[in-house]
Parts: sequence; structure tokens; C-alpha cells
Amino acid sequence: MWGSIKLGKSGDDEINQFFGELDQIALLVNKKGFDNELVYNYCWIYFYHPLVLPEVKSVFDSERRLDKAVYENYKNLCDKWRPRILREQGYA
Repeated sequence: MWGSIKLGKSGDDEINQFFGELDQIALLVNKKGFDNELVYNYCWIYFYHPLVLPEVKSVFDSERRLDKAVYENYKNLCDKWRPRILREQGYA
């Protein structure tokens, strides 16, 4: 799914499904159902790159404007991991 999204070949529904799945993963990390380090090692890219693509971020922002609770777990985990991602990827 991410492959077609990052190439701009996905519609809003597919992007929302993608964020919904990531939100569920984030919820389980936040509730200690999934190990933070394990998920980070395999999924960090999905908690950074989608929000730097303007066309993907606009779908995310549009949904969050309608309801702040939408993708809240995903957003919280993005915020938590962002400094580490930036540091490890040489962006900061």
C-alpha cells in the first residue's frame, strides 16, 4: 500500500486506510501490546515519511480537522519518535 501512496497513485480512501492501520499499531504500542523498539525498527519510516509528503499530509490533516481523535495514536507516536528519526537519519 505504501508503495502506491508514495508514488501518488492512491486515492483518499486508500490513504485513510493506511493511516487507520498505522493508528491501530500505534495504539498497541502505546498500550504496551506491541514492543516499542520492535515496531520502531520495522515501521519507523511509516511514522515519518507520510507526513512529509504534501498530498498525503493533506488527507491526514483534513481528517483531523473534522475530528481531532482521528489518528490520534498515530500522531502521538509520530511526535514521540520524530526526534529519534531525525537524529538517526541525519536530518537533525
